[in-house]
Amino acid sequence: MEEFVTACPRNCYSTCSFRVQVENNVWTPSTYTRTVAPTAGAGTMHWQLGGMRPSDGNSQRWVLGEVDGNTIKFTVRNGSNVIVENEGFTLTTAIEEYPVTFNTVNGNGTLSATVDGTATTTGAQVQKGKNVIFIAEPTVGFKVKEWKLNGVAVDNSTTTYTLANVTGIATVMVEFELATGVENSFATNIQIYPNPFTDAVNITGAENSMLQVMDVAGTKVFKQKIRGNNEIIHLKKLSPGIYFIQIEKDKQVKHVKIVKK
Repeated sequence: MEEFVTACPRNCYSTCSFRVQVENNVWTPSTYTRTVAPTAGAGTMHWQLGGMRPSDGNSQRWVLGEVDGNTIKFTVRNGSNVIVENEGFTLTTAIEEYPVTFNTVNGNGTLSATVDGTATTTGAQVQKGKNVIFIAEPTVGFKVKEWKLNGVAVDNSTTTYTLANVTGIATVMVEFELATGVENSFATNIQIYPNPFTDAVNITGAENSMLQVMDVAGTKVFKQKIRGNNEIIHLKKLSPGIYFIQIEKDKQVKHVKIVKK
């Protein structure tokens, strides 16, 4: 009889155990355990059941566990390193998910969201621990007034808001208000083209401002000072996908979603 303990990846690979033993090719519970705690991204894990000398014979077993998210797939091999097909098994834990709803307070713009770069809809289930990136697009002449998370205002008046590390049911709202004449002029005068683009974008009307480019996870991937009224921004090194340009000048900010082909 041989025995081992696998580690289950509950809550991002926290320590827990699954006790089994082998007797006449039957897996049964055991009170004697050996516990392992793999970390996120562990890849593969190995357990040896008994000796692995040639004299031990093919009754010996060793196990390879392949980690994939909330699942570990186990392949069992005998003393001759041959897979024992009828002894493999898989351990899976449930994924915790929560509904995330979002909307605008009074119209005057739109609100969209992405999770891991993929668009999501209001009320959709989001896996625990994920980040949700919200992009508010005010109607011309309006700006973001306020964001609220579960009815509580957050310190942010830009057009991008990140709900980090989802741990429960969440509702995100954004409210727009009329922009002043100066703010309206700043936002309206800036032109970014082409969009979608291949290697570079042209930006006009943003003289003496600071440009930043963020990916869908909110990570800054590019930064440049815009000095002239008409500049070419080279973004050839970026991978194809969705990005967000932020242009700031005198505490005024404009966000534009762009797509790299």
